[in-house]
Amino acid sequence: MLQDESPALIREFLQDLQLRKHITPRTVDAYRYDLRIFYCFLSARSIMSPTGPPSGWTGVTLDHLRTVTYPLIRDFLIQFESPVSSRHQQRKAAVLRSYFRYLVEIREVLDRNPTVRIHVGLDRQQVRTDLQRVKALDERQVSLFLENVRTGIHLPTERAKQYHARVQQRNWAIAVLFLTSGMRLSELAGISLGDLDLLRAQVRVRRKGGFEDWIPLHAEARQALEAYLTGGERPAPAGAPPLKEAPLFVATTTRRRLTPRQIENLIKRYAATADPQMQFVSPHKLRHTFAQRIYDATGDLYLTAVSLAHQSVESARIYAKVTEEQRSWAINRLTMIPPVEA
Repeated sequence: MLQDESPALIREFLQDLQLRKHITPRTVDAYRYDLRIFYCFLSARSIMSPTGPPSGWTGVTLDHLRTVTYPLIRDFLIQFESPVSSRHQQRKAAVLRSYFRYLVEIREVLDRNPTVRIHVGLDRQQVRTDLQRVKALDERQVSLFLENVRTGIHLPTERAKQYHARVQQRNWAIAVLFLTSGMRLSELAGISLGDLDLLRAQVRVRRKGGFEDWIPLHAEARQALEAYLTGGERPAPAGAPPLKEAPLFVATTTRRRLTPRQIENLIKRYAATADPQMQFVSPHKLRHTFAQRIYDATGDLYLTAVSLAHQSVESARIYAKVTEEQRSWAINRLTMIPPVEA
């Protein structure tokens, strides 16, 4: 965590953000870092106020912020322009929007918000190119991956296959959960026994922002979890925690909760050994695969966004691929306009 030497306004903003949105310490550090860069930019520009330019980034005051304009913010964001992705720019813009909105609407210490006209990246209605689309696993890759998790057939050594036999039910449950629920890595790693309701076929996870969400369990995920819990493979957790607080997925050696890094490594190992082209597969790639399959099956952007716990339907637009066949079908559905009689 960065040492907090921030000006008081930034510290108060981050505390308010933690209270209202329950953001994680990692997100707090990211916001603080971006605001520090912005303050350094203002200091380097020697932005003027009635009291003169700031004396370093920590010398930026409310009077200096009152003189910030749209062109100044635009010049700041242009520094982070990239021909590959606008994501870095978008994050900086989002932080500034949130900060100035806080100063105007919550603290009421500014009378105008210079970020209201800021928009970074592609137009929201613009169809992204294939290079900009999120790449999900195709059906062949999903099949190879799941076959390897189920049987260990593609694992490179006998030792790896022997270890696989000891943890097959656990790893199968993890893989199926990822592909049928769209959970984030941290959400799956944080599941305890008290979060499971197999009778109603649902599991509780803690989403980004701190809120809880009950996710429906796919039939295969429910079967996989039941097999893992009743098949004798799951070791007793170390320390004998209360049943409801006991971790769902337990490491065989330490008998403690599997860490996100351990889960990520096992997903990568099964994917990369199944097909060298899948060496970059991660739990987040499985989340994208789930989302793409949900959209392909339903054609419903809103349902896809809700299934991913996205706050905006726009976030799910990347899964809405339109093929040339679909465009041709739509055009040919049009009725010709009758000619106008003379």
